[in-house]
This record gives sequence, C-alpha cells and structure tokens, in this order.
Amino acid sequence: RDDLVTGVQTCALPIWKNGEVVVLTMHEFALLGAFLSTGNRVLSRDQILDKLSGRDWYPTDRSVDVLVSKLRKKIEPDPDTPKIIKTVRGSGYIFSVEIRKSNAGS
Repeated sequence: RDDLVTGVQTCALPIWKNGEVVVLTMHEFALLGAFLSTGNRVLSRDQILDKLSGRDWYPTDRSVDVLVSKLRKKIEPDPDTPKIIKTVRGSGYIFSVEIRKSNAGS
C-alpha cells in the first residue's frame, strides 16, 4: 500500500511518501495546499490559477497541466496512472484520496 502522509496544518512541511521526505517547489507545494484545502472537490484550471497567483491568465496557458504533472511525478505511486490527483475531463482536477494528518510532531 502506498501512503501519502502530510504534516499539513495550513500547508506546513514536511510531506512524506513511503517513509521519505518529498521535496516540492514553492508552486508544487501551493498546488498541493490548494487541493488539500478544497477536499475532494474538482478544481478547474482557472480556480487553481486563482489560488496559486491571483493574476490573469490566458485560456491557452498550460502551466497548470505542467505543474500537476510535476506534482504527480513526486507523489503518485504510478504517475502514468494517477490515483491521487485525477483529471476530470472538461472540468479540471480532483484530489481523490483520504486526507489524514500525521501526529509525528505531537
């Protein structure tokens, strides 16, 4: 079984996958925080862009897709068959696993 456990309380580090720390860029971490803050709801590309930057984007902007792909490579057991961050065709992306907090620091 692959586990993704976070020490998240308003997006606090660290992020662990299978017992090892996962190093995320600032934008990858912000994207993960956006997913965690919305639970198991679909986020459109526009909603993700608003959460990450608040600036205007062009409809052809593929930066969200690239960022999701990079995050998947770091946290998915098999990035080619995502189970954590799923694509919802025509809608966006959904974080589709149970979220549980680690008690490691308590």
